[in-house]
Amino acid sequence: DHLTTEMVFADKKKNFIHAIIWSSNILRFKNKLVEGNVYYVKKFSVEKNKDTYRVVSHNNYKIQFHLDTTVKEIIEEVAEIPRFVFELTDYEKLLEKRNKCLCDVIGVLVGVGTPQERQANGSNVTCMELHIEDQRKNRLNVTLWSSMINQFEQIRFSNYSNVEVVIFTSMIVKDNRGGISLSSSQSTKIYMDDNIVEIADFKGSIEEAGLAPNVQLIC
Repeated sequence: DHLTTEMVFADKKKNFIHAIIWSSNILRFKNKLVEGNVYYVKKFSVEKNKDTYRVVSHNNYKIQFHLDTTVKEIIEEVAEIPRFVFELTDYEKLLEKRNKCLCDVIGVLVGVGTPQERQANGSNVTCMELHIEDQRKNRLNVTLWSSMINQFEQIRFSNYSNVEVVIFTSMIVKDNRGGISLSSSQSTKIYMDDNIVEIADFKGSIEEAGLAPNVQLIC
């Protein structure tokens, strides 16, 4: 059972805020909220965001649903609300967000490892190493944990392309032998859909510059 269900809401101006539903109210909203749909929400509380890792870095507040919170789907305003909103962070600025907030990044896939078993907090967990690069060929190590591995493999299979551009959201910035790496969190989402503007634009810039890489196996 989940202690909380957490989301990010965006408005037509691309402002966004972290929202949380505690376990006592999860069942009430379980079938009423679908990613990508637009809603009118009433009777929620606003509180200071004191999370160690913020899901939304620039907003000092988050909203909380309660038993009397009401949610109504709005069909006619769908076109005015962006389907996807990301806080993409330049690789060279990731260090600034370490121990402060979760980060979204985009890159072209250049390396894929195989799932490996590791010890973490006294138990065996599965992880997978990936490498991505930006348009300047800065390379970033990414570690996916547990269920994120299956999510990545399924999304990659259904969106296969010669140039594989991927967005990882809500990633934790880690020290990596004097450098920076990223690790998935429980909030991480993975996107490889060419219909997403940020992915299409990134892929176009890679192909135009003739930088399309071959994906290497990480040993």
